[in-house]
Amino acid sequence: MNKEEFFNVVALAMEQEEGSITGQEQVANIDSIKIMGLIGLIDEKYGVTATPEDFQKSATVLDLFTLVKERKG
Repeated sequence: MNKEEFFNVVALAMEQEEGSITGQEQVANIDSIKIMGLIGLIDEKYGVTATPEDFQKSATVLDLFTLVKERKG
């Protein structure tokens, strides 16, 4: 699992172009519908269960990447 791949998964969930996510985007700015879609994509792609609370704990997309990477092992 690498950052670029994860950021592209986030871009897909946010309906943005691949390569448009830098990691500095604020998680709080992602609407709840897109968060639910991203939770599903993270589970499907990485086998990691993310929760809405994980998004609250993560300030940026990079923080979320770090959390998912740690859980994936």
